Amino acid sequence: QMTNHIIEDCPKATESCTFKHVGCSFQGSKNNLADHLAKSLEDHLQLACQLLSDLEKKESSKECSLFSNPVGSGYGELIWRVSNFNKKVARIRTGRGDDPVCSEPFYTSAFGYKISCWAYLNGRGREEGRSVSVYACVMYGEYDAVLKWPIRPRYTFALMDQNPDVEDRREIVRVRKVNDFKRDDVRRKGIDRPKRDERAIIVGFDDFVGHDELETGTYLADDSFFIRVLVDITEN
Repeated sequence: QMTNHIIEDCPKATESCTFKHVGCSFQGSKNNLADHLAKSLEDHLQLACQLLSDLEKKESSKECSLFSNPVGSGYGELIWRVSNFNKKVARIRTGRGDDPVCSEPFYTSAFGYKISCWAYLNGRGREEGRSVSVYACVMYGEYDAVLKWPIRPRYTFALMDQNPDVEDRREIVRVRKVNDFKRDDVRRKGIDRPKRDERAIIVGFDDFVGHDELETGTYLADDSFFIRVLVDITEN
């Protein structure tokens, strides 16, 4: 009975403010609480408004992160760091590593085309064993249903120079368009909307950069190199 008296009936029992969930730290007896509530309407309203403002900012931040480009410095651009180059090539040549390596996908705009890049570190085709082969492809994306198809992407691949002296940096830049593609249907029409399980059409260079040039210049540092990829989309 004494416990019930303290919890339910005693006017001197300590209680927290009913607005504690918005930040009010008041604690006091029931009598003092009633007086506090009567005198603190404006304070409680201000606390509630501040909480609402904070929640709106948090939701806005979530929306921005949802539509931000996952990789790279901007839409339509990827800066891709390929690490442990020599170690990976050695493993590939002994059959213990996988070739190609793939970048994280990126988008051409907030609701645009989804792109990914591939690199065969030990080369592909006739360039196997002597070059790094680099390609890009249009992937199945979230917004494909509302985009225009077919498209004719233009890819600019740049091997970034890591020379500490910025003035002496010289990037290796190569451009590939769908017009250069060997398949007549793709060259004439462009790239159609990809299907989820369809094999991607890759566009790029078997001989993007030779191993000797990569090793002797300042493109490779700490066994890592950087490739910048720019994508320009032209609708048919």
